[in-house]
Amino acid sequence: MMSCRRTFLALSAGALLAGCTPRPVVSTLPAIGFASPATLPLDVAAVTFASGIADGAVAAPARDMRFDLSEWPDDVVRRWSRERLRAAGDWGEARVILLESRFVAVPLDTAETLESLFTDEQSVAFEGSLAVRIEIVDHPSGDGFAEARSYRRRTVPESLSVVEREETLHALFQNVVTALDERLEEEMAEHLWRWIMRP
Repeated sequence: MMSCRRTFLALSAGALLAGCTPRPVVSTLPAIGFASPATLPLDVAAVTFASGIADGAVAAPARDMRFDLSEWPDDVVRRWSRERLRAAGDWGEARVILLESRFVAVPLDTAETLESLFTDEQSVAFEGSLAVRIEIVDHPSGDGFAEARSYRRRTVPESLSVVEREETLHALFQNVVTALDERLEEEMAEHLWRWIMRP
């Protein structure tokens, strides 16, 4: 009796497993990096991060894609403030403020023709933008600020697979962050040079 029961359970488990649909393969994506690994020492006592934006709804027909990214944009900018800036002074504060974080999918108009049935048209545009402001406050030499914004856009076809979609979004995100890093360093060199400590 026990042998029959074991056989029945084994067959049932096998049937359940056979009926399961395999999950789509999800690619392993690297962490978002920055244009430069160097740390900029600032003549301030502290470097802080704050988000100055509200998580409002994205207007239709666009769709918010931040939840589909490999990392939350706020977290990446916060990590940027830790890895790229270093407090090396005794007075004042450098505030890194996230002003804009927008990653959306915008549907594109596709031609409804006989020819379109046999072509792989670009159906969606992925758009990403980040804007950051760096403020120097409470410093004996005065206050200052620098701002930068980066934007990238990529159109994709109707036939995009799950893995290709993830990789495309990740590449777009990385390009936005790289451009922002470069622009911020340029803006800081121009507007915050008094607080950048050079060796």
